[in-house]
Amino acid sequence: MSDAPRPLFASPQAPRLLALVAGALFPLALAPFGWSTLGVLSMALLCALLRNGGPREVFVRALAFGLGQFGVGASWVYVSIHVYGEAPAPLATLLTGLFILLLALCLAVPFSLYGRMARRPPLAALFLFPSLWVVAEWFRGWFLTGFPWLYLGNSQIDGWLAGWAPIGGVLTLSWMLAFSGAALAQLALSFVQLELRAPRERTGGRCAEYLAEHEDELLRLAGLLEVLRLNHAAVALYGAASEEALRERLTSLVLPESLPLFERVVLALASGETSVEGEATHRTVDGRHLHVRVSCQLPRTPSVLDPMVVSVVDLTEQKSGENLLREIAQELGTETGERYFQ
Repeated sequence: MSDAPRPLFASPQAPRLLALVAGALFPLALAPFGWSTLGVLSMALLCALLRNGGPREVFVRALAFGLGQFGVGASWVYVSIHVYGEAPAPLATLLTGLFILLLALCLAVPFSLYGRMARRPPLAALFLFPSLWVVAEWFRGWFLTGFPWLYLGNSQIDGWLAGWAPIGGVLTLSWMLAFSGAALAQLALSFVQLELRAPRERTGGRCAEYLAEHEDELLRLAGLLEVLRLNHAAVALYGAASEEALRERLTSLVLPESLPLFERVVLALASGETSVEGEATHRTVDGRHLHVRVSCQLPRTPSVLDPMVVSVVDLTEQKSGENLLREIAQELGTETGERYFQ
């Protein structure tokens, strides 16, 4: 058996850290650097990171992006307070940190609405993302007399969209660039679903035979999946201390025993089915075995990345009872015992 695959994000902190890095790259699109392409790329990365998160996770990731964006782009405020305002360094650091946090919240709060649309259609997400970005920029430019720095549209002063500036202003340019980033993210995110459907294309419909002969391919496909949310019942079932603790260990708890069931999921996606159900053996955090029934509701639009609802029901006690009855029937060795078990 090959080693279990690593998930797309091995830790729940990874996408948050990636959002922080994406935000830190954003100011490089503006003067004096002028690397305007980074503005679109950072938008694409942010949109991809927010695409399937819940309200809380979307808020945290957007906040991380804002901290990176303003932590790099507005760090000059420290110089103004400390050097020209002659404030002590600790006080200047505290005030600058609070200022950056406030600006990051101006970005994160509007995008929390993005997370509340749990199953956003791709077309809706394509227009909603740039609209919320522009709302955040507009509010930041107005609230408490405003801080109209680090507008995405300003990266196009000498760029390919500069001709639109006299028509709609900087916020229009911001919307167009954020829309371009969202479209790029939507295109990139479709890669996972295309990969899950690839066995059918490679084998002319003989997916089962192909996966039986290429176990490494199944492991690779499993590694493309990311667990978005785990409810309290799942945390309790696997005996984890928290959702984050369970997320970090989930792959080792369910693999490789669940690979046959995952193979059925891949085959169902390839054939256009909308649900899969089966039984598997998982483990709790402390090593106990769980016999579970897993039900998967597959996306109806498999051409794009979409969340998949997975329900897990604990059958451990039921299976223990069935095994006990089976042992009794075997010990009795009579037709009565066998009929009782059946």
